[in-house]
Amino acid sequence: MKKKVLLSSIATIALCLCLIAGSTFALFTSRSEVNIAVTAGKVEMVAGVAITSVESVEKAAAGATDVVVDENGAEYAWSYSDTTAPYSFINGGTAVVNGAVLTVDKITPGDRINLSVSGTNNSDVAIQYRYIVECVDGYKLMDGLKITVGGATYSSLASYTSVWAPLAAKTDMPVENITIELPVSAGNEYQEKTTSIKVIVEAVQGNGVVEDNTDPVVVNIPKVTNETELEDALRNPAIPAINILEDVAGTFTVDYDLSNKTILVNGNDASFAFSGKLENVVVDGIVDNGDATPAVTLSGATGDITIMNSVMTDHNSQPYGAVAGGNADLSVTIKNCELGGARPVYSSGPVKSLTIVDSKITDTSSWAVLMNAEVYGDIVIDNCTFVNCVGLFKATRAVSGDFTFTNNEIIDCVTKNSFFVDAKVDGDVTVSGNTMTSAGVVVDDDVTAADLLGLVKN
Repeated sequence: MKKKVLLSSIATIALCLCLIAGSTFALFTSRSEVNIAVTAGKVEMVAGVAITSVESVEKAAAGATDVVVDENGAEYAWSYSDTTAPYSFINGGTAVVNGAVLTVDKITPGDRINLSVSGTNNSDVAIQYRYIVECVDGYKLMDGLKITVGGATYSSLASYTSVWAPLAAKTDMPVENITIELPVSAGNEYQEKTTSIKVIVEAVQGNGVVEDNTDPVVVNIPKVTNETELEDALRNPAIPAINILEDVAGTFTVDYDLSNKTILVNGNDASFAFSGKLENVVVDGIVDNGDATPAVTLSGATGDITIMNSVMTDHNSQPYGAVAGGNADLSVTIKNCELGGARPVYSSGPVKSLTIVDSKITDTSSWAVLMNAEVYGDIVIDNCTFVNCVGLFKATRAVSGDFTFTNNEIIDCVTKNSFFVDAKVDGDVTVSGNTMTSAGVVVDDDVTAADLLGLVKN
């Protein structure tokens, strides 16, 4: 495969050359100047994506065509259509294009979107172009969608890249049609999921060297069934997301670098020990069923990681924590998780930053969050629920950034003064919008810094 070389000239160059005739020793001399203007060509592709319609199924009438059947044998027909913005599905979901990004919200089984990709070679020179359809966020829902692009239908599509095609100056590209469908057979695992899909049109000058491929490049979200398949998919930089099927369990050591990778665990009891460089890594859907190993171990890892939609427990054995360990150059985000045990979030090493949002921590016999080393950046705990926790948060060393504890609900926890017993906070401390309940009684409508941070040093 040839490596693509992008060749583009967008500057206008005026070149003035002097042509001199005659001789220094001639009796008669003559000098003539000729101005030669050179204007470079410009590569400019103007493209856009538009929704042509959104459709939903309804119960099929007798003799209906284009019938689809759900898992119970019920027949539906694509009889509902909305062709005017703002586009709404029959059950109220929406589809919106903003720039080159399509965002689909509240799609339900039996909904589909029809798109058109158009473009014009606005250049004054011939070009080559291709278009790309790729998921940029929300691989869980993307895995359940059917995408029709380039005349073929794909399931579990991560990205589609068309072949390069020539296009003359000042000429329109052929309109490309794309259909995105959530099949009627889709199950409850896709409820409340969202996805974002980007459409890109690329152009280079007509004689630019590009990939020498005759077929579109299709990248799927692989469904892995064993440890070997999992490692192969993790190590493949072209695969942005991995779908772990049932019966893949145990602890997986990832001691290599990962970039732009989403691991869909799908409720399996799989644990991960990361120690490489992480860049935009997401772990989604762990359910810890009792193994003493932390669900996610991060000792030695650097970069950033998000752990979301998971149920994780600290089983009070070393290494401590359901999410454990850290590094001075590691940012950790925990989102929409349920955590429990002795000390669910625990780090014996420093971390760059920690964010916990939209999560629930219950029944801790120690601190819900215990940072037993320096925190070099910010700590954010927002919109979380703490139930029956001995302590909420403790940092034994300095926190260099800000500490934000907002919009949290504290239920039947042992003490208000549950913060920063030994630590100094260099940044700002913000505590607001929290409520505390004891035995069903709201103690304070807005638990303040005075209530919760009586022992903070800053």
